[in-house]
Amino acid sequence: MIRCENCGHKLNAGQKVCDVCGRPVPARNTEDAELEEQLAKSIAQIVENETSDAQVYLKEIQGTLDKSDSSRKQAETGKRDVLGVSQRSVASQAGSARKNIDYSSEQPLRRQSTQTRNSAQMRNSAQTRQNTASNQNTRTRQNTASDNRRYSEEQERMPAKKKNKKNNGGKIAVIVISVIVAVVAIVALAFFTINMVLKKAQNNFAYYNNTGIEYVQNGKYAEAVPYLEKALTFSESDGKVNLRFSLYDCYVATDNTEKAVSMLYNILGVDEYNLEAIVYLENYYENAGVTDALVELYNKYKDTAAAAAVQKYYVEAPKISLEGGKYTSTLDIQITSDYDFDIYYTTDGSEPTTGSTLYTGSIEIGDGNTTLKCIAVNGYNIVSEVVTAEYEVEYKQPDEPTISPRSGSYETEQLIVIGNIPAGGKAYYTLDNTTPTDKSTEYKGPFDMPVGNNVLSVVTYDKKGLKSQVVKRNYVLTLTDKVSQERALEILWQAMEYKNMVDSQHRSSDGEPVSLVLDEKKTIDGHSIWVFNIIVSTEQGDMKANYQMGVDSNDSYVYTVYENNGVYTLDEVVY
Repeated sequence: MIRCENCGHKLNAGQKVCDVCGRPVPARNTEDAELEEQLAKSIAQIVENETSDAQVYLKEIQGTLDKSDSSRKQAETGKRDVLGVSQRSVASQAGSARKNIDYSSEQPLRRQSTQTRNSAQMRNSAQTRQNTASNQNTRTRQNTASDNRRYSEEQERMPAKKKNKKNNGGKIAVIVISVIVAVVAIVALAFFTINMVLKKAQNNFAYYNNTGIEYVQNGKYAEAVPYLEKALTFSESDGKVNLRFSLYDCYVATDNTEKAVSMLYNILGVDEYNLEAIVYLENYYENAGVTDALVELYNKYKDTAAAAAVQKYYVEAPKISLEGGKYTSTLDIQITSDYDFDIYYTTDGSEPTTGSTLYTGSIEIGDGNTTLKCIAVNGYNIVSEVVTAEYEVEYKQPDEPTISPRSGSYETEQLIVIGNIPAGGKAYYTLDNTTPTDKSTEYKGPFDMPVGNNVLSVVTYDKKGLKSQVVKRNYVLTLTDKVSQERALEILWQAMEYKNMVDSQHRSSDGEPVSLVLDEKKTIDGHSIWVFNIIVSTEQGDMKANYQMGVDSNDSYVYTVYENNGVYTLDEVVY
């Protein structure tokens, strides 16, 4: 092919003038023209070969990316593969392992490793790129060598006188350099394009996910972390629980507890009721002694679909011995709890907490309305449900006491009996028609009806201090004395002589005259007694002794009688 040296227009063989610019065409040797044409064809073939190799490599790279993209899309649509196409076998094994959750708290953050994940596709992809690049370089070298040989052969076939022509050699050099520059530009463009494609192929979810999982399978957890963390930044990671567990495994293996716990909460953000994540969290909090977080976790899931994960921390509500209702007496309440958990309670209707009263024994519920509330608390500070009982206690006034015998006149001795005393209570009485109180004479058993006209008043008190109505009886007892006043005086002198209190002349040991003067007949301690005053005549005058002598009008027993604020008592039998 011959072109015009001035404008570059294509000329026919033997043409003398250019059809375009009109410049004359220099005469050319036929061999020179053939040589130039062959050289141009060789250079064109080199360019074609380089361009073809670059296109083949690009097609291979694109095919690999298309396969990776197809696998990724299939993984996204799968129901159970949440890790991506390179992890299907791993997801299957991991899913099977998680069905049997280990509730042991020995290693709270450790979980079953996912070392069986498949990374064959990633290795195949890398091998494809290497093979393609190798083939391309080989073909380039082969084509270049072949072209050089052809060029050398052409040069050897040229006559020596043609090689030495300056003008033809310069033109050929320019053409060769131009072609080489064009080839280099094409090759550079091809490799630049390939590099951009490779970078684009690496900047996606599948690349970071698969690379990270391959590191995990090889036990290189620290190296896997940045890749898996980067994978989580892509939208394709949404909902992929197993990917998050893989990153959790890496944090545990590298002792990054803070990030491991954070990832468990990240998993629960994707799968709210994931039993495995909940169990790992509760085991960690239990072993670390972080009871507040454990309580919060328990309260959050105890009434949800994940209740089974926190079931071991459940606390049974305490039991109250007496159900609520209306009562008329003081109540003693007992509260019990399974496993001897601590019990806290309130009686004012407020909600019990661990700051409320600690139950240590029976609770007394008195008069009025009382609302009892209680809880049981285990060693992790987890509380039971609140148990409530409402009591209305209205004390009843004790029933009236009974008195026997009935009011009336009697001529024989009688025993007075008071009954219907409340359990744990007491009865009090008077015999002078005054109102009895808890300061009056306490009834301790049946007593003799006193002689004469007497009004008996009785009241009872229960153990709460409530008193009954006062009940009265009027008794008139008239007895025929067996011992008269005169006989009582004789018996008394005999007793005093017997006790050497006086002599036969009724004188004291000092020789002073002693006389006995009747005071009156009194009922003392249920006995009818003739009471006498003892008078001693001295130089200073008559002196009354500070005690009296008495004779029982029925059996003639002699007593020493003492009086204290109007109350008379019999000391002992003197005679």
